[in-house]
Amino acid sequence: CMELVIDKATPDDWEFIREVRNASSECFFSEGYIYPDEHEDFMKKHGINYFVGRNQNDKIGFIGEVDGDIRLAIAPRFRGKRLATAMLIFFQENLALKTLTAKVKANNYASIKTFERAGWVKIATKSIGNEKYVIFEK
Repeated sequence: CMELVIDKATPDDWEFIREVRNASSECFFSEGYIYPDEHEDFMKKHGINYFVGRNQNDKIGFIGEVDGDIRLAIAPRFRGKRLATAMLIFFQENLALKTLTAKVKANNYASIKTFERAGWVKIATKSIGNEKYVIFEK
């Protein structure tokens, strides 16, 4: 039985967040590899807005926001269990921001379904560079 516990990310979680983000880099707006030093600088600035999902001693994934834009990824071995939906619902219910947005690559069907299941509304489709994105809002 999978018990999902979500709590604030700490500096001890930063490397896990970097690893999961790099394992999912093709799904993010900025696809490049993130190196430890630049990630540490980023997390010092934005880490207060990040959470980590856990099952007992296993870290499952992370969710955070930067300027109202959602950042979400699940470790590869935990994907397909709707944990991202649960983390997204937790985050939107526990974050004080009035409006959150998400840019999801149009060919990332699993993420599109995740946002739809969590009750997000598709507000636009946008081309940025060579990629098409679905823009969601909650």
